[in-house]
Amino acid sequence: MQTIYIVPALTDIAGQCRIVARDYFEGNARDNYRKEPEQWREIGLMNSRGKLVCFDGSDQARQELKDCEPLMAGLVFEVPLESPKTQ
Repeated sequence: MQTIYIVPALTDIAGQCRIVARDYFEGNARDNYRKEPEQWREIGLMNSRGKLVCFDGSDQARQELKDCEPLMAGLVFEVPLESPKTQ
């Protein structure tokens, strides 16, 4: 599984929130992100209207987030990991 977390912005000046992900994570995403942000990778941005601005994740994860728009900071999603692509 992959955990996706919409990180609350420190200020509203930028008008965006970072979207981060961590594979095979179990626990409280918010607490873990605060303690170990380096363990998470940025995969997208959400604008101040709760819409995806950009997203670099699986199609299934993108659709799940789009289905929940308008998004809000603090949301956590659990999605299956994408299978490795074969050539």
